[in-house]
Amino acid sequence: MCLYSMKKIKVRSVMPMNILLFVCVFLLSISCIAQEKSTYVYKTIGEKQLKLDVYTPTVSDQKARPVIIFFHGGGFIIGSRSLHKYQCTYFAQRGMVAVSADYRLLARGADPKTEVPKCIMDAKSAVRWVKQYAEKFNVDTNKVFLAGASAGGFLATAATFVKDVNEKTDDLRISVDATALVLFNPAYTPDTRYTPSMPSLVSKESPPAVLFYGDQDRFKLGGDKFFNLLRKEKIPTTLWVASGENHSFYKLEGWNEATCNMAYNFLLENEFVTGLPEPDEPRFELKRQEQ
Repeated sequence: MCLYSMKKIKVRSVMPMNILLFVCVFLLSISCIAQEKSTYVYKTIGEKQLKLDVYTPTVSDQKARPVIIFFHGGGFIIGSRSLHKYQCTYFAQRGMVAVSADYRLLARGADPKTEVPKCIMDAKSAVRWVKQYAEKFNVDTNKVFLAGASAGGFLATAATFVKDVNEKTDDLRISVDATALVLFNPAYTPDTRYTPSMPSLVSKESPPAVLFYGDQDRFKLGGDKFFNLLRKEKIPTTLWVASGENHSFYKLEGWNEATCNMAYNFLLENEFVTGLPEPDEPRFELKRQEQ
């Protein structure tokens, strides 16, 4: 649902009222594109079905569109694809295809060194599935954005950074390279379950990235390192910080829209998508970190 406030304005006679009304209706319609959600099984492990939700804009044209693929947080132990319903709806309303994928979760007490690579395999399988069915969903495979929060931010990064971890049944001819990363408090350090180290894999070939952290988040230290290494390689990167906020602040009402606005604007600034920039949310101020 899109809500709009109406303000009384004076209209000069230089533009006929009927034309002004048409323009307003047109702008409202393109900013509130409806979307449909469908669920698919992208992979089966034994009797376990791994699913993803695909949010597609309900528009008449069949042009190929950018796709953003989300992986949820939860420390690899809890969570589900439904956690990114808001973000998927947001980007689908702006004409993109949006996807949120489940992945195998770790049993409590499991060894992260052997189990987390399976999560990485699942993330890469999901990306390959989306690209395999790109024509079905009108996806532009040259504009694939990987996104996630906390452990999911780690997975979004690992899917494109870690080259030697793949499911045996995957078609390895399908690349999982990301055009850009959209990362909400990605959990890089300091937790032993999040291995291998993502900052250590930064190179000149790494994709542009936009990151969001609360300044009270213990994982921000790893994000700072990742951010600075990307900047050192001259890769377009932006880190937004919410003062006084902790881990997963991006899910809170107000912050969810503010972070999505800045993520969308980052994609616009780097010419990955087309559209109009979204405004700042004055009550939910994000500060751009310089180093």
